[in-house]
Amino acid sequence: REYNEQISRMITVVEESANGPTGNQVASSSNIAPENRSVESVSVNSNIEDGDKKMPATSEGGEEKKGTIASLSNVPLNISTGITEGLTAVTHATKTLIGSEEGTPKGAAFVTFASLRARASALQMLHHEKPFAMTIREAPLPKDIFWPNVGLPHTKQQLSWLAGFSLTTVLCIFWAVVVTFIASLASVETLKQEIPFLRRWIESVPFLQDLFAQLAPLLLVIANGPILSFLLMKFSAMEGWISVGKLNISLFTKLCIFNIVHTFFILVISGSIFGSIGAIVNNPSLIVNELATTIPSEASFFMQYFLVRSFLNCGMELLRVFHVLHAYIRTKVGPNLTEKEKNTTWGWFAPLSDPGTFDHAGALADLLLVFLVLFVYGVISPFMSFILLLVFAIHGMVHRHHFIYIYPMSNDSGGLLWVQAVKVIIICLFIAEITLFGVLGLKKKAAAVILMIPLLAITILFTIYIGQQHFVVTKYLPSISAIKKDKENIANNVDNGFLRGQYNHPALQDKHLLPDNMPNDEPYQSFDDNA
Repeated sequence: REYNEQISRMITVVEESANGPTGNQVASSSNIAPENRSVESVSVNSNIEDGDKKMPATSEGGEEKKGTIASLSNVPLNISTGITEGLTAVTHATKTLIGSEEGTPKGAAFVTFASLRARASALQMLHHEKPFAMTIREAPLPKDIFWPNVGLPHTKQQLSWLAGFSLTTVLCIFWAVVVTFIASLASVETLKQEIPFLRRWIESVPFLQDLFAQLAPLLLVIANGPILSFLLMKFSAMEGWISVGKLNISLFTKLCIFNIVHTFFILVISGSIFGSIGAIVNNPSLIVNELATTIPSEASFFMQYFLVRSFLNCGMELLRVFHVLHAYIRTKVGPNLTEKEKNTTWGWFAPLSDPGTFDHAGALADLLLVFLVLFVYGVISPFMSFILLLVFAIHGMVHRHHFIYIYPMSNDSGGLLWVQAVKVIIICLFIAEITLFGVLGLKKKAAAVILMIPLLAITILFTIYIGQQHFVVTKYLPSISAIKKDKENIANNVDNGFLRGQYNHPALQDKHLLPDNMPNDEPYQSFDDNA
């Protein structure tokens, strides 16, 4: 009601002033970013001290762009009768809609280019002599922009990255304690020796021994589930990434570290040391023999773990248990007055019409752990290869079905995750070769150790070779390909205006927002200067 009253009052003042003598002209009260006018874009983050002045938004013709709430551009006003009252009405009406603050200008922008060659050159040039004064990055797709991190100053970016890294380290240490405790459950005999009251329970109820042995893989699957991914995603968002794709790469890297450190190393080491902790305390030199004998024996645990995780996770995914539960809760809570509201996600609860997006980072990180175990135990325990073949077949069937029929491709990063996955696979190769090198050395197999040295040297040389140019080619578009594509676009008269306005903030995308219960064919009364 207050907004309507102010708009009516403003229109009255404008009409009265327009009928009087011609006075000065008042510019538009809005500050909408200029429209993008090309096909490719980059993100520019500037920290130049004298570059923080807020510039007026202009249209292509050079004149100031008109707002959508109430524009007073090019309206003649009588200075003596209405300018002050009219501006007061406009200001109050605008503050009623958007609040008391006009917003904070940021030293960042999305710059678009008419040619791919110019874009490629801009990405690889040094644009300022002062370090970190101007940073050029490849711009994400408009739908992948993480707006809260756009325009962060460099100092705040560094502090945010440090905070995210510190929290991840603390969580890694804490999670190590949790995983170690879960791994200890698999060694029931050791638990009976170290915990007297638990020994009495197991002796009185014999089936508890089998329960603890089967419970460890299930608890490990739960521990490495959505809770861990949620926490690591929050830490990744603190690092200042402006792209959802980059956020997923950061999350993927963290999940791979957690899987390698916790699910592999801590399980193997804790299983060997915890099983003979008493003898190791009395004779520390026994740790070498324990590692040599216990690492191969952990193959059965990893077989059990991967089978439990594959059947449990893929079975829940096929049945869509959590999605159906969320959809049922969504029908009971949240706004449900209109059909649009019923089909809209509210909080964590999404209707069945919104399938969500596939967790590429989590799924790929889990599969890389399978690769690591395969590299290590494929030689030590060949039967592991057949178990992991079944695991890949289950995941392939479920993911192929869901990619075709369930999940949209809206969060496809265009292969960014695969580049990082190749780097992690190489690290897994080094870990597997060093582990095999150590196991053979602990078993005093001199010939096998000598034969492992050329394989390790070849892996090092291969890593150095592909690190020279291969990853650079995946990061930047070659100039030959850019020029060739530019010539094709010119020959085909490609319209470069399809990105116009796409990189505006979502709050500036829609000029007129209608209520959900208003029919689309109902006429809308605009309050601009042409009304």
